[in-house]
Amino acid sequence: AWRYGVAVDYDDNIWMGGHGGSGPAHYFNASDSYNMVSTSVNDVTGITVAPDGTIWGSQYNINRVVRIDPITGLELCSAPISCGTHVASCSRPHGVAALADGTIWAPIRFGGIINVFDGTTCALLNVHAVDPGHELYTYSDMAGTQLMTVTTRVGHWIQDFDSGYDSPFWSEVTWT
Repeated sequence: AWRYGVAVDYDDNIWMGGHGGSGPAHYFNASDSYNMVSTSVNDVTGITVAPDGTIWGSQYNINRVVRIDPITGLELCSAPISCGTHVASCSRPHGVAALADGTIWAPIRFGGIINVFDGTTCALLNVHAVDPGHELYTYSDMAGTQLMTVTTRVGHWIQDFDSGYDSPFWSEVTWT
């Protein structure tokens, strides 16, 4: 099986898709890279982490998306891709993105279609036709949600800066 896509979850587990043959999606913790855990989910090319912490994958040859429990590695729900009324044929979801609004977007490699799914129920919400150029070929986190929720944790931090003086008065702080 080939490794496709990569995502990092809130517990610093590194997730990789498994494609080719019946390769399962895998994960391992960054502190223990020799202990790789296989899930029950096969044929994943794109993989990402949703804001709620669940793992999503695009199942390339099965033509569906799948939601995976990050603790058990079991499938929570799945949904087949749809061409809608836009094209007669589409196949091979080759990426998956979790958006901040809770939706899951899956570009379909052949057909110029993007599917939008509910991030909790896997229900198909919308089908968009796009000009794919040659073809839609993406992997993981094309929307940047991983960057904003896991890699660079979004939030508010307070940082103490010690001037070296007793009771300083700060009028301006700048970074370059």
